[in-house]
Amino acid sequence: MHQAPDPKILDKGVRAVVAELNRIGARTLFSCSGHGDRLAWYVLFEADPLLAQQIADLGHFGISLVMGQPGRYRMARSHTKGKNSVLVKGWLDALYKKFGRGAG
Repeated sequence: MHQAPDPKILDKGVRAVVAELNRIGARTLFSCSGHGDRLAWYVLFEADPLLAQQIADLGHFGISLVMGQPGRYRMARSHTKGKNSVLVKGWLDALYKKFGRGAG
């Protein structure tokens, strides 16, 4: 079974997204909050295509295939205006509506 990453080692700006992706069945691999470059925010994850489509349908971030790596996806800003924190909150609200809230 896949163990979710320790939140203490993740950038603050991606912690909630990484936790929720893992909770709904994706497996996160890499992430970055951008470190000053808001467009550099991303999360790389593995998921079955149906789950990846459901994640993409939540909006707020673009989801793209990782070339040459079937089942791997990159979730990133797609030149969307607004602060990362606002986009994350909108995405989390959409995720909770579709998948429910996790324990805690």
